Amino acid sequence: MILLLAASLLLQQSAGGYRIAPVDDTSRDKTYQSFVNKLNKIAVKRDVKAFRKLCAEDIVTGTGRKTDPEEKGWKAFEERWKPASQDTALWETITDILSLGSVRMHPRLYVAPYLVWKFPNNLSPRRYQVMVRDQVPLRETPDRDGRQIAVLSFDVVEVIGEEPGEWMHIRFGNRRGFVPRNTIRSSITARAQFALEDQGWRIVALEVPPE
Repeated sequence: MILLLAASLLLQQSAGGYRIAPVDDTSRDKTYQSFVNKLNKIAVKRDVKAFRKLCAEDIVTGTGRKTDPEEKGWKAFEERWKPASQDTALWETITDILSLGSVRMHPRLYVAPYLVWKFPNNLSPRRYQVMVRDQVPLRETPDRDGRQIAVLSFDVVEVIGEEPGEWMHIRFGNRRGFVPRNTIRSSITARAQFALEDQGWRIVALEVPPE
């Protein structure tokens, strides 16, 4: 199996600090694109048998943190994700990860979602999150008619708190304001790695963020 390595990718600078432009390299390899399409269909159908066929024999799960026990193989995966359970988060996690786009690290290795692998190492992921939309107004108040004080495009922002309803309270540079909850994402989320093995593309890791 290809070694599981974190990416060191370039970030853009913005007025407020960092900006992470969205990346989706899926279409760079037609065989990988076909694999992604197939995996999405399997997730929608919640087909455990078909899903297992797309997993590496030594698939890695768990948190990926060095101090936590290693979780490897299908049995450990079942214990962690419970794919046959009606309440499993697996299928929604898979479709969510793929919808955010894959980064091509090597012709035989893709990782996803992009915002996990490109998040700045020097920032706390518990304090900072990533805007995943372009041209999002930063409002002075949690109201769609609130005064616009800035426009954000894929910026990394500091989260001050969650507001009731659809709003997040954030800081961008020296400005505080509100953005819709669905325009911002935490990098503390599930992450996946996909490798081209002898049998074809396989899921080699599906890890959960440490608590």
